[in-house]
Amino acid sequence: MEIMMLSFVGPSVKDEWGISGQQEGLITSVVFAGMIIGGCLGGVISDSYGRRSGALWLLSLDK
Repeated sequence: MEIMMLSFVGPSVKDEWGISGQQEGLITSVVFAGMIIGGCLGGVISDSYGRRSGALWLLSLDK
């Protein structure tokens, strides 16, 4: 979902915030890096503590 939203929201955010194309690309890269780190971390936590405990713990971080 985020991947599709970035393609639509990116140009609007670029114009609204007055950022360059390079900065827009950096924002997109940071989003993807967060997805990769979150996926790996979530997998390790779920494997170690169980899916339910892992999901509850990871959801508590989303504030």
